[in-house]
Amino acid sequence: MKTRTDSKLSNSCSKLLLALALIMAIFVFGLVGQAGFASADPVNDTNPPGILTMSPIGYTNIHPVVIELETDEEAACKYDTSELYFDDMEFNFDNYNTTHTVALDLEDESYTYYVACQDVYDNTGLPESLSFILDTGIPEVVQAGPSGVLNDRAVEMWVTTNEDAVCKYATTDLAYDNMQNTFSQTGEQDHAHDIAPGGQGAYSYYVRCQDLAGNQMQISSPIEFSINLEPVAMVSIDGQDVLRAGTYEVTLTTSEEMDEIPLLQYNFNDEVGLKTVSLTGSGTTFNGYMIIPKNNKDRIGTFYFTGTDVDGLQGTEIISGKLFLVDTKDPPPPASLKLENYANGVKISWYYDDEPKGYFNVYRSRAASVGYTHYLDRSSSDVFYDTGVEDGQSYYYRISAVDKAGNEGDLSGERFIVVDYQDEISEKEEQKLSTKLSGSVNSKIKEVESAILDLQAVNLELSNSINPTIINIIDYFDLLENAKSAENSLDQIVIQLESLLLMDLTESDLNARLAKIDNNFLIIRSSVVHTVKIVEETELTQLTHDSDIYGATTEILKDISLVSTVRADYDSKVKSLNDNALVNVRLTNVKLEFFGADKSEEWSIIHKTVNLDDAPANAFVIEVIPKEVVASASDITAMNPPVVIKQDPILKWSPASLQNYEIKYHIKQVNLNSLKTTKTIVLMEPSSSSDGPGDPDDPNDSLNNSITGMVGNVNIREEGGFEFNFSFILLLLAVVCVLGLAVYYVFFLNTEEEYEEDVAGESVSHNNAHYNPAHHNSHRFWKRDRARNRILPSEPIAGYSRNAQSFVRRSVRRERIPRDRSVPGMQQGVQQGVQQGMQQGSMFMAKDMPKQKNVNIIQDSQRMLVSGSQEVLSLLNEGHKMIDNLEFGKAHSFYLTVLDLHNYLGAHTKQGLGDNVNRLYSKLLLFTKIKQAHACVDSSDKEELHRVLYQIDSLSKMLDISYDQSPLSGYIYRAKTYFNDNLKNMGNLSHQYSATEPVDTPKSEPITKDINS
Repeated sequence: MKTRTDSKLSNSCSKLLLALALIMAIFVFGLVGQAGFASADPVNDTNPPGILTMSPIGYTNIHPVVIELETDEEAACKYDTSELYFDDMEFNFDNYNTTHTVALDLEDESYTYYVACQDVYDNTGLPESLSFILDTGIPEVVQAGPSGVLNDRAVEMWVTTNEDAVCKYATTDLAYDNMQNTFSQTGEQDHAHDIAPGGQGAYSYYVRCQDLAGNQMQISSPIEFSINLEPVAMVSIDGQDVLRAGTYEVTLTTSEEMDEIPLLQYNFNDEVGLKTVSLTGSGTTFNGYMIIPKNNKDRIGTFYFTGTDVDGLQGTEIISGKLFLVDTKDPPPPASLKLENYANGVKISWYYDDEPKGYFNVYRSRAASVGYTHYLDRSSSDVFYDTGVEDGQSYYYRISAVDKAGNEGDLSGERFIVVDYQDEISEKEEQKLSTKLSGSVNSKIKEVESAILDLQAVNLELSNSINPTIINIIDYFDLLENAKSAENSLDQIVIQLESLLLMDLTESDLNARLAKIDNNFLIIRSSVVHTVKIVEETELTQLTHDSDIYGATTEILKDISLVSTVRADYDSKVKSLNDNALVNVRLTNVKLEFFGADKSEEWSIIHKTVNLDDAPANAFVIEVIPKEVVASASDITAMNPPVVIKQDPILKWSPASLQNYEIKYHIKQVNLNSLKTTKTIVLMEPSSSSDGPGDPDDPNDSLNNSITGMVGNVNIREEGGFEFNFSFILLLLAVVCVLGLAVYYVFFLNTEEEYEEDVAGESVSHNNAHYNPAHHNSHRFWKRDRARNRILPSEPIAGYSRNAQSFVRRSVRRERIPRDRSVPGMQQGVQQGVQQGMQQGSMFMAKDMPKQKNVNIIQDSQRMLVSGSQEVLSLLNEGHKMIDNLEFGKAHSFYLTVLDLHNYLGAHTKQGLGDNVNRLYSKLLLFTKIKQAHACVDSSDKEELHRVLYQIDSLSKMLDISYDQSPLSGYIYRAKTYFNDNLKNMGNLSHQYSATEPVDTPKSEPITKDINS
């Protein structure tokens, strides 16, 4: 046990060190203050408190309405319905702090309040306005459509609501939050959306709306209609697109059963009048014949259809095969036929420079006068190698050209050659592939050359396209360039194959080489698009709503702290930008078909053009894409690579000008209705952020000038290095002194608490107060984090428990208690000790303490009894008053004080105060459960959050504070609303707790036992 002499010596040393540290700190801060930290000196504080955030702003559906402020320093705040100065305002906010709240019982209406704040030095800010609209009513659908029978594939769905709202729809009856499709025109009272239900039949849609305050419809408004479309037709001609002279069978297929045989006619672009195709058949399939006469020019034919279905609807549209090409003109013959002896065969070459050919036919005979009956083989190029000849024999050759329509032209001039196997050839040329194996090589050469012809035809067809949308798609995907590149690659494959004919290979070697070449051939061929099909497309002008702009600015500014006036100014400028911006949108769903085994790709192309005159230099464009359109930014391919703001995704472009600025990207195909929900928003770069200041020398930097703070004169080199100066060294010394004092206090001075005062030979023990540290040491103040709309812990009250347990013991040490209860001065000494202990056990000013009570401590052989339950009850009432006004730290301190005193009461007195003590404990426990719920939100533990919410609800009902109008009531209401919203966003629970199912509702059992024991 330490002696009192040791204690006095320790106290003397600590006081000396503390005095030295304080002198050093005052000296250093005086120097620093002269160097530029004058604003940190309380005496020189002339800056009024600034209001950082205010809420609610805009619409709110929370009742009672909780007005909340956050100031940049501790202050007292007032509010009024008139724009008055601080002293003239009538109403006060609840507490003196940096966070200020007040709950108001208001009716649905628009409100404007003025708020002003004053700090401890009487610096008063000017009044600032706070406007909001309270709306707790649920929106209603007044009218909706369409209905009845429709005769169009494109359907406009529309609804009218009784107030401004955002409407969604689904094909099944779902809650509003679960509906994935939003009307493309919404946000006001009239809502519209284009849908493409599909074919004929009955359709049902369900609509729900949410107003701007967040009130949602709980019952869907149904829209029901049916579609009966006009019949359409498809025409095919023997499976051919290009026709030559001859007779062809024509097949007409309709989309539904016809009442009678339809009418099918056609004409040519160079003729007047229509020719009729006589059809036979019934139902949906009809056949007929058409004759194409010989003509000396190419022509384009067009089909026309008229038919009536069994419902009496007449159709005229041909959706496939409407146009056909007639090519009856024979191609001219090749020229400059040349024959050469080449290795063990004949090389035939010729010149051809006319229309794009299909292929060439090679004719050969042993005698002169080669005719069409002497057909030898086909060649896709202007060179052919004939290896089936005999040495010393004469052969005659002629060549003809065949176009894509199959028209074969006249034979070329005749040439002959006497085969003479070449003796003087290179070693490489002697290594000739055997005749048995060369057939497979020649066959592959023909296949590749045929593919080259197909690519050339595709290139020609794509380049001659007249549909503007298809032309844009061809350019966007570089289809012509890709086809040309593939054609060059196939030419190289032909060269590789021809080189095999000159090699002496075994069958296995040849097959291995051919397999590798064939694999490359298939890859190249399947990379070429041969058909571009427009699935659906639409053009529109984007409607930008305030909610779109607010969502975009919130995302951009989420890490930037702006005072309310600056944020309001920023929002106003951004809204003006978007009001003046014109965003034209073209949405196209396209299907690309490739050469190969049914390979195709389906894409959605989003093309937007932004027009904004006189845009500020720091303006930029962001694209907000809902997750139901595309899951991640990595799934987007853009023409101009953007900056990814968020993977959800949000993309950003920063063009030099916003005049006709184009944004173009494509994603995996989704329906056009979903694509319409993408939004292009014009924003500005904020001038300042939480990560770094703006330009302090720029008077026009409103954002920077609105962020308050102290600017010191700590020397900074021009390069950014830190310069150690005298003031800095003194500051370091002061810090070292303070740290040394803290170490001494913790490890040396604090041991004084271990000794107990000997009272006339008896030990007085006062450290057996029973309470649960898990509930008492973890209580914290809480404040509102407006950037993330959540309740966050403020300053902890660690240390209350220790102080509260020991305050009676310290009181006894400070004032010795005589043995004899009748000794004068005993009552006064105990009262003084209790009051001193209360001052150490709580962190508030003496003026907030309860008045001194008559607490009589009576010495016993085993304990000290405290008489006068009214004094303890008074402390309890003070604790209830403080926690009801959200002063959790003060209430907790009073609670610990009550526990210490309560432990020395008689059993009967304890029984009478038990319920009151338990009620105060339950309120503090409710606060702890809110903290636990926050931990569940942070860890996304939906099961635990659901359980804790039931505990919070059970405590609220047990305490009967659900309908109390105290600040605690509003605090609990906001917390429960916040956690319920988070619980909804987490999705379905694996286990749902029922209202009657036990969920470990917290009880104050430990304290009850102590009280009643």
